[in-house]
Amino acid sequence: MKQIRLVILVLVTLFAGCSEQRSGSPVSKAPDSTKAGGPAEDWLATTRRERALSPHPIPQSDVDRLRSLGFKNPIRDIIADLQRHPEVLPFQPPKGGSRFGFYDSTQIRILTDDWVYAYTEDGHVARPVLLRYRVQEGGQIEWKVIATDGGE
Repeated sequence: MKQIRLVILVLVTLFAGCSEQRSGSPVSKAPDSTKAGGPAEDWLATTRRERALSPHPIPQSDVDRLRSLGFKNPIRDIIADLQRHPEVLPFQPPKGGSRFGFYDSTQIRILTDDWVYAYTEDGHVARPVLLRYRVQEGGQIEWKVIATDGGE
């Protein structure tokens, strides 16, 4: 299960480090430098830090694509849809516990136009989940859990 946690961490790091800025401003160009510790490395470190601090590292091009599919506010709409579908989770709460769900919207990160990283909880136990989603015709979203630690 430690391997699954590592996979999730790597995927989140990759998506956060490789995505465009989500603000409407254009992505800044990297300085042209090959020197170690020079302006290019400073720019890269700053860019990665900014993206890591972004709650939703989804590229603006993905947000635009989701808007073209009919979402008015893609991030909010996708989070709301996920919160309505706790049945996608492959595990049950401990005996006597509440059902697992996506109760805290601040613990859901939209990574791209088809990947989401979220914490699910039952009120006592929180578990990380990596999900893939597909927007079907008519705006319906199909969810699939790709990885979770499963509490094991």
